[in-house]
Amino acid sequence: MRLITLITHSADIRQILDHIGVDSEPPHMSPGRGLPRWDDDCDAQMGDGVALEPE
Repeated sequence: MRLITLITHSADIRQILDHIGVDSEPPHMSPGRGLPRWDDDCDAQMGDGVALEPE
């Protein structure tokens, strides 16, 4: 195989793809998922008995 031409005009690309039976629209992209949800009992990571505010 060798490159014959480079097509950059979107209307021409859609016409060619429709002609050969390939879907010319990009697939639907699902949104990315969010950060993991931690359980409420994970406060042990902060240290047991450690006060966050000075007394």
